Amino acid sequence: MHLRPLISSVLFAALLFQAGCAALRLAPQPLPELTDPAAYVQAALSMPEEASLSGIARIAITVSGARRSYKSVFACRYPDLLRLEILGLFNQPGLYISAQAGRDLILYVPSENAWYAGPASPESMQRISGIRMNPFDIVRTIHGRPAGPDPAASRISCAQDGDSYACRLTRNESEQHVWISPASGAITRSLLYEGGETVYDIRYRTFQQIGALLLPETILILFERNAASLEIRLQSAVTDPVDPAKLLLQAPAGTPVMPLQAFFAAE
Repeated sequence: MHLRPLISSVLFAALLFQAGCAALRLAPQPLPELTDPAAYVQAALSMPEEASLSGIARIAITVSGARRSYKSVFACRYPDLLRLEILGLFNQPGLYISAQAGRDLILYVPSENAWYAGPASPESMQRISGIRMNPFDIVRTIHGRPAGPDPAASRISCAQDGDSYACRLTRNESEQHVWISPASGAITRSLLYEGGETVYDIRYRTFQQIGALLLPETILILFERNAASLEIRLQSAVTDPVDPAKLLLQAPAGTPVMPLQAFFAAE
């Protein structure tokens, strides 16, 4: 009798058995069926009125294979107020940005003592950073409530996907898929489509408890249309209330404010 084929057969059978046992152990348990998917999704996307978040952010931007990393001081108030201070070498201020809904985006370049104003739009942010994202979508994203169609006006359905609820929101040309952890109620991923094209693929990797809120600590945003990505790592984040008047950049009296297009033209 040849022992080698016999031993090989026994080992192969043992490996198959172990793989089968592992698959059984890893199979997700059925989640309770949601009796009100719309209410469940709206609760996951909700945020206390005028919630604030500030701290340090490590930012990595990749565009067409080129990666750049920055340290930034940030402060924002949900859902439409943002201030960023991009730091340069030795933590020297390199670029200041502030945006509020209904007002111009303000850009200040300390090294040139130059002030610019222009639309608070995805196009402006792309020209400044390489990342095509509405500044207020950034505010929502770092709060763990990614932008999408209004849940109150959307058709919503949910089904189990692994250990999460995968929920779909549709309204007109907008469609959003969100994955929600049943254990924490946190959104772990969001896919947003407009007119059938992917806008953002947002993935939350880790979370931190800050006061009464469970907020993301590591965020990866993929922009398939532009072959770009934005990774954000929040550090020393706090939820203390912020004064909007102190977040908005304002040029000193008598200082000329140039159109944002002038900044783009000088690049």
